[in-house]
Amino acid sequence: MNIAPIQFGIAASFVSILFALAGILRKRPQWVLMGSAAAVILSGFSLLAYVAINSLDSDPMLPIATLCFFVVAGGLALAQTKLAAHGSTVLGSTGLLLVGIAAASGISLLTVKGAGLDWNRLHQVGFQTAVAFLALGIAITVTGWSMTQPGVREPIWLPIGSTLLITAIRMALWHAYWAANHATTLHWLSNLTLLGSLSSAVFFGIVVHLALKAHLQRETLRRVNRKLEEETAERRLAQEAAQEANRAKSEFLANMSHEIRTPMNGVLGMLDLALDTRLDTEQRDYIETAKESADGLLSLINDILDLSKIEAGKLTLESVNFSLRENLAQMLKAPALRAGQKGLRFDWRVDSQVNDLLAGDPTRLRQVILNLVGNAIKFTSSGEVSVSVQAEPQSDQAALLRFTVRDTGMGIPPDKQQAIFSAFAQAESSTTRNFGGTGLGLTISRRLVEMLGGRIWLESQPGRGSAFHFTARFGIAKEAAGTITSRHVLPIRTSLDRSLSL
Repeated sequence: MNIAPIQFGIAASFVSILFALAGILRKRPQWVLMGSAAAVILSGFSLLAYVAINSLDSDPMLPIATLCFFVVAGGLALAQTKLAAHGSTVLGSTGLLLVGIAAASGISLLTVKGAGLDWNRLHQVGFQTAVAFLALGIAITVTGWSMTQPGVREPIWLPIGSTLLITAIRMALWHAYWAANHATTLHWLSNLTLLGSLSSAVFFGIVVHLALKAHLQRETLRRVNRKLEEETAERRLAQEAAQEANRAKSEFLANMSHEIRTPMNGVLGMLDLALDTRLDTEQRDYIETAKESADGLLSLINDILDLSKIEAGKLTLESVNFSLRENLAQMLKAPALRAGQKGLRFDWRVDSQVNDLLAGDPTRLRQVILNLVGNAIKFTSSGEVSVSVQAEPQSDQAALLRFTVRDTGMGIPPDKQQAIFSAFAQAESSTTRNFGGTGLGLTISRRLVEMLGGRIWLESQPGRGSAFHFTARFGIAKEAAGTITSRHVLPIRTSLDRSLSL
C-alpha cells in the first residue's frame, strides 16, 4: 500500500502549524493565518486521498489527525481575533486539548493487537503522529503559559485543562483495559475504577488550582516587597537630600553667626551712646524705639542662629562647677523686675534636698529658664509667676533636677500643647499679632533640655495658667558631693519686694 503522499501531507501540515506558531511568537498575524489555513487544507486533502484509497477502518488515526489540525488551526486563528486579549487562555486550552487527544490516541494505539511493538506500517505511522501531536500540544500550552501573567491573576484555563487532560488519559487507560480483557459488559468493579479515575482527575485539577493560587500570592507578595523596597530607597534618598540641604542651611547660618551679630551689637552700642547724649524728648523717643526694635531683631537673630547651630550639631555643652542658687538669683533679677512692672507677683524656690554646687553648663540652663520665665511673664496679665526646683531620684555621681515654671496666664488648649514645641509654632494665630515672638523659644528650649539629658512637658488649662516642667542632669561638684550647708536647709523664697535687692 502506498501511503507516502498521505504521510507527506501530514508532515506538511505539521510544518504549517509550526509556521503559524512562529507567527504567534513573533507577533505576525499573517503568518498565523497562512499557516493555519495551509494546515487545514493539507490535512483535509490527505484525509480525502486516504479515503479514496482505503477505508477509515484500517487507520483510525488519520481522521483524528485531521481533527487535531482543525482544532489547532482554529485555536491559533481565534487568538488573532477579538479574543486576542484572551490569547493565552485560547492557546493554553487548545494546547491541553491537543495533548489530551494525542495522549488518548497514543494509548489506544499501544493496545492494538500484536506482538509488542511489532505493528504494521500504518500503526507505526499513527503512533508517530500521536507523539508529534503530543509534542505540538505541549509547545502550544507552554506558549500560552508564557503569555499569561501568573503574578497578576490566575490562568483558570490551566486547572480546568489539566482536569480534562487527566480525565482523557484515565478514560483511554480504562478503555484499553476493558478492550484487552474482551469484556462485553461493564462490571461494577470496572465502573468503580472509572469513578476513582475521574475523581483523581478532579483532585489533580484542584491541586493545580491551589498551586497556582500559592504562586500568585508569592508573586504578589514579591512584587509588593519590591515596590516597597523601591519606595523606601526613594524616600531614603529624598530624606538624605533634605537632611543634606537642611544641614547645609544650618551650617551656613551657624557660620554666619559672628558676621550677623557683630553689626547688630554695633548698632545697639551706638544707640546706647546716643541715649547718653543730650537729646530732646522727641529724639529720645525715636532712639529708644529704634533700640527696642534692634533688641527684638537681635533676639530673633540669636534664636535662629541657636536653632541652626543645634540642627547643624555645632552647639556643644561645657562642663564647669557652678552654684545653682547663685545662678538663679542672678538670672532672675531682670525677670522679677519686668514682672513687678506688670504688677505680677514673682517668686522662686529651691528644695533643700537639691545640691547647690553642680557640674554642667549653666549658660544653657540659664537660656532655658529665662525663655520659659519670659513667656510666662509675657502671657500673664494678672496673678503670679513662680519658679521651683526639686530633686529627682539621683546617685552620688549625678543629680537629676526638675525645674517648674508656673503662671496664672491665659493657658494653652490641649490640642495645641504639643504643637508649641515645634519651630515657628504659636498656640493661636493671634498670639504673634498680640504678643510678638517667632515661636522658636520653646523649640530651642526643648533641644537644649534634650542635650542636658532631660525632657520638657507642659500642664495647662485655658484661662487658669500653665506649668512648664523640664528635667536636666548635672554632675555633682567633688568639693560639695554629699554635703549641704546650713544656708541650704530651708527653701529659698524670693518675692517681688526681695528680688529687687538680689
